[in-house]
Amino acid sequence: MKKITTVAVLLMLCACGRLQGQTDTQPLNPGDIVPDVPLQLVNFPQQQERLSYFTDELVILEFWSPHCLACAHMVALLDSLQQQFDTRIRILPVSSIQTTLSASDIKQFIKGYKQRIPGGFSLPSVVEDSILSKLFPFAGVPQFIWIRNGIFKLRTDDVTTQYIQDVLHDKTSDIKTAPTRTYYNIDTRLEDFTAGAMNAATAYHLFKGEIRELYPATGFVKDTINGNRIVAVNSSAGGLFALAFDAPVPLYSNRIINQTGEARLFDDLVFSDSTFNGPFYNYEFTGNAGFAALRKQMQYDLCHYFKIRASVEKQVVNSYVLTVTDTSLLKTSGNIEGNSLYEPITGDRVMYNQPVSVLVQRLNRLYKLPVLDETHLAANIDLRLPNDLLDVAAVNAMLSKQGLLLTKAPRPVEMFVLSAATGCTK
Repeated sequence: MKKITTVAVLLMLCACGRLQGQTDTQPLNPGDIVPDVPLQLVNFPQQQERLSYFTDELVILEFWSPHCLACAHMVALLDSLQQQFDTRIRILPVSSIQTTLSASDIKQFIKGYKQRIPGGFSLPSVVEDSILSKLFPFAGVPQFIWIRNGIFKLRTDDVTTQYIQDVLHDKTSDIKTAPTRTYYNIDTRLEDFTAGAMNAATAYHLFKGEIRELYPATGFVKDTINGNRIVAVNSSAGGLFALAFDAPVPLYSNRIINQTGEARLFDDLVFSDSTFNGPFYNYEFTGNAGFAALRKQMQYDLCHYFKIRASVEKQVVNSYVLTVTDTSLLKTSGNIEGNSLYEPITGDRVMYNQPVSVLVQRLNRLYKLPVLDETHLAANIDLRLPNDLLDVAAVNAMLSKQGLLLTKAPRPVEMFVLSAATGCTK
């Protein structure tokens, strides 16, 4: 697994306010009047409009990118919410220039989406934005900005029917807003961000509880002040174990052997469609040793803290193996990219101009046996698949007509094994 050497950032909020009519683009605070900014639009009759054109009672801006899997999955939900609330709300996906995607890139994604799902992606989309992203700074997507009657109300990481109803009725106190966070400075110790600072001589820090002021981040860093460092900021227990034992993240449930009886603690390790909501932990260990030695120390610390032992073991297990039967049938039309392997649709599912790994990832999320790619395909392909991907026979029937085959066979697979610890050793 490739380890990062810088801190990964998920979400960002900035604050200070400006009134409507001012021409600068300083970040806004909740309660500020939102300036009437110009918008460049696609998937809409007019290519240019101002924000005030959308006179709906509630405008929800969604900072997004088609490269964001969660964003792509939310298109159907946002379409349905727009239809449900009709003229009371206006949902506007916003593609910022900081995502480096052009208007033509977004048009191509929308075109491909509509070909896969007729009637889908009904929302006008703001493209090549350079103003809204300064008024509402962000460093991760999706991120939602709620504007009611021209006033910036709140910022969230999600949008639901209940959230919309609450905002329309001025009941926002129960909505989980996106926290204000700062970057984690690798040249400082995590103790600087806790209520009670720890002794600077402490060899490692492991403390329960989310530090909402910091972005989630994990990895190994070279610290010029304190030596090499292994860090996990606002990480799940599963994320801590995966980092310490060099397990691939995300894992699939068919790669985990959990003998601890603590399934909930490791739910987030599984590459699933569900959202993990905690608990979160923070860990830091710094030393003048190599990263392998730091990982060993972290393994001991986790065993001692959670009373759980973990290991990565190669075991021969029954698997589904994907192979090529006829290369002449493997083709792609090119240009349009995308797939409908995740969307709630009727009819066949499709992949357009996608690597075969997209299919393998989806099947691993669904199947109890590991799905292994032995196709050795480097080029992208087009595929048509049955709606019910859990029907292996139906999947195989369609794959066989397209030069692929899924067979059950024993294979050596690296499994992530978790067991209760009776003692911990370094």
